[in-house]
Amino acid sequence: MRWIDLHSHILPGVDDGPTNMEDSIRMAREAVAAGCEMAYATPHAFHASDIPPRSKLTELSRAITGETGLPLVVGYEVHILAIVEGADPRRLCLGDSNILLVELPLVNEVLAAGDYLSDLVKRGFTPLLAHPERYYYMKPSRLRELAERGVRILLNSNSFAGVHGRDARKRAEGFLREGLVDALASDAHAPGDYTRHAETIRKMLKEGSSPELFAPEIEGEKKHEHAGRDT
Repeated sequence: MRWIDLHSHILPGVDDGPTNMEDSIRMAREAVAAGCEMAYATPHAFHASDIPPRSKLTELSRAITGETGLPLVVGYEVHILAIVEGADPRRLCLGDSNILLVELPLVNEVLAAGDYLSDLVKRGFTPLLAHPERYYYMKPSRLRELAERGVRILLNSNSFAGVHGRDARKRAEGFLREGLVDALASDAHAPGDYTRHAETIRKMLKEGSSPELFAPEIEGEKKHEHAGRDT
């Protein structure tokens, strides 16, 4: 099966992903061998004052694509704190879309997160919530509320393999069972992650999961009319 990865840390030396280009190229080759037809490179943007320049990310992405043939699209995994601090979401979307991959704290809930995400929707963006199954406080009712506000839901495939612990796995299974999941991604950080992601895809397809989870079409793919491309 061909699939698309909406969330990866494949670029070298910009966050907690690979530290060198050699490992990035290994990851990309694994992805191609496993059936990936396109991946989004989404390094962390934790603070509004410390966001990796998009021009640098684009340069790294082109180098990896040139070596491996894997099409890479630049974006960010934006922490809600960066939004609170006033980061310009127009410069942080996935490629030329108005989709904003947003991360919440793993442990300490931001009570106003729903309001910030709703505000993004009102401004014409599509928030895509990264790995909510890893958030200790996230319950199906809360996730459903966010979905009803226009937030799309993206889980990590490795959560279903227990990489983030039993509780995260149970939450992931529950969210999927409740029909709250729009897509699954690798959240790949190192060589080997894409091979494991592909194994999970095959397993979940055999168990009856929809192929659309792995090759999603998320609302908001049209370029935001005011979106900037460089940071």
